[in-house]
Amino acid sequence: MGNLLDSVIEAHGGLARWRSVTDFVTDIDVRGTLCELSGRRGMVPQSRLLFSLRDQRGVILLPNDGGRIMTDPDRISLFDSHGVELASQLRPRHTLLLKGVGAEWDVLQTAHFMATVIRQIAAGPFLYSMPGFSTEELSPWIEGNEVWRALKVSYPPDLEVPFRSQVAYYGKDGLLRRIRSNSEVQGGLNLVEDVTAYDQSNGILVASSREVFSCEPSGTRSSKGSLAQIQLMDYFFAD
Repeated sequence: MGNLLDSVIEAHGGLARWRSVTDFVTDIDVRGTLCELSGRRGMVPQSRLLFSLRDQRGVILLPNDGGRIMTDPDRISLFDSHGVELASQLRPRHTLLLKGVGAEWDVLQTAHFMATVIRQIAAGPFLYSMPGFSTEELSPWIEGNEVWRALKVSYPPDLEVPFRSQVAYYGKDGLLRRIRSNSEVQGGLNLVEDVTAYDQSNGILVASSREVFSCEPSGTRSSKGSLAQIQLMDYFFAD
């Protein structure tokens, strides 16, 4: 059957193309009840994200000239439209873990959470080939009349993400069908992201539209309605 990670990277555009791009720019639209958990109502306005594909640095441009949020691995800061720093926070993932389940997130913590999620959407599966990641193919998953190959991905301990591992499910065409994760910063909430649309930009395929559901620890999706819808719009990779 061949190496799963190699085949899905090739299906998404190949490593050579990926290595020729350095940055990603996108508009985002995130909706749903997940945004209202722990008091995070309206946590994600329609914003524009610009971030590096090689590290954890990025910029979130808030709508209506609402300023910007700068992120890097150890710090996140909010600036007004004139460039004046209004607030900053060190180790945002650590502060989320300390808050515990049910505590409200402030604007910097919610921005950190969404920036990491969007980066995974844009960079996967190429991200999994970077130093510090480890992958393991699991038993196939049967969903309806399809058989999906499953790849467990373990993240480097120094990467600022809401989870430490995920399981990605791929169809016969090598494209992503679902991501399953356990969100440590949300009290161990088991989630799946089902892909609802794919698009291509600069020769790279991106699962640009997703719907989020709760799930059982086994990965079986809840029969309840979706918790969130995530959409990337007008995006491109920069060389």
